[in-house]
Amino acid sequence: MIAIILMASSSLFVHPVKQRDFLGIYTVVSAFNQGHDPYGTAALPPVEGEDLAPYVYPPYTLYLFRPITCFNFVTAGRIFLALKLIVAAGLIFLWHRLFNLNQYRGLFWILVPLAFSGTLIADIRAGNISIFEELAIWTGFYLYSQKKTAGFGIAILLAASFKLTPILLLGLLATKWRKKELLQGAIFGAMLICLLAASAVIWPELFASFVKNARSLGSEHGENNPSTWALIGDIAHWLKIKTGHALPSIVPLAAYAAVALGAITVSGKMFLRLRSLEEKKADLWRICLLCLLFALVVPRIKDYSYILLIGPSLYVLASAKWVSPVVPLGALLTIFSYQSLQWLGMALQPFYTVQREYWCLLLAWMAWGLCCYSIWRETSESDCPRSTA
Repeated sequence: MIAIILMASSSLFVHPVKQRDFLGIYTVVSAFNQGHDPYGTAALPPVEGEDLAPYVYPPYTLYLFRPITCFNFVTAGRIFLALKLIVAAGLIFLWHRLFNLNQYRGLFWILVPLAFSGTLIADIRAGNISIFEELAIWTGFYLYSQKKTAGFGIAILLAASFKLTPILLLGLLATKWRKKELLQGAIFGAMLICLLAASAVIWPELFASFVKNARSLGSEHGENNPSTWALIGDIAHWLKIKTGHALPSIVPLAAYAAVALGAITVSGKMFLRLRSLEEKKADLWRICLLCLLFALVVPRIKDYSYILLIGPSLYVLASAKWVSPVVPLGALLTIFSYQSLQWLGMALQPFYTVQREYWCLLLAWMAWGLCCYSIWRETSESDCPRSTA
């Protein structure tokens, strides 16, 4: 595991500019420091000719990123990478504390850097902040497992203050349907809304530009956004090409709503069944099920955001009470699927495209299904003595 991560990151120390997302952040903050619009076309790039992604974080984050501009770009890039590797180690440590990854003789230590088409490696090489976000999220989950729900809420609020959608993970506080936890979830959700409202009041022009940039992300699909919503959109586009007629815009939306509602309904029933399990174990299943559900229903999720699912997927595999799925599903988890097998026939080309560009999503659906089945099976077994008595 260590060798794979170091091999993937070593060249970035020599050429920090390869961390494209960090290059964009550094450029935007540098431009902002000099009075330029950080949400417009990237200005003053430290390396000429680079195509930089638009800045899509709220205005207050510009001030949080300011310390990185105290150094030149090369030094800042190396410091950022070193911090990411340290955070990655902390993230793996949290997974180990929660899920005991030593099961099956260390097999899963090899799976960690390769799972979901190398999502962990993808984030390190992209220079995104996802690993920092994931550390906050998993610190929150660890606190939740220790019955520190307020600490969990603070950690999720911190993670959501950059990319916003992680605030949905506060839904974990609703899975037991306890008044105190429901109130805490509502409070922390309201705090994020207040933070955004304050940003709109203090920096109205910047906030309007932020909203404009954030809306532009809705057009991403495939490898850039392997989400259920994007997949349904691609299917609708393929049908348009084949039939020559575009579907009404309400059809893909209705299909997405039906799929998301179905996944939420099934997951809700599994959350109810978990009440019959021992509290500590039930909490681990709640965390796994919520993470998998989040990945399935959120409209946008980057390939490196699938880091969220590494720990839960490994736990689901390890907790299966039959050995048979561990090896094949573990193998599926590590496949890097980017080849288009056109020699099998153009008629199957849509399936190749889905397999290549939405492999992480397909894995997430498989892991979610196995998670639901494992919960159903385990809770059924726990109810047997009670029904016999």
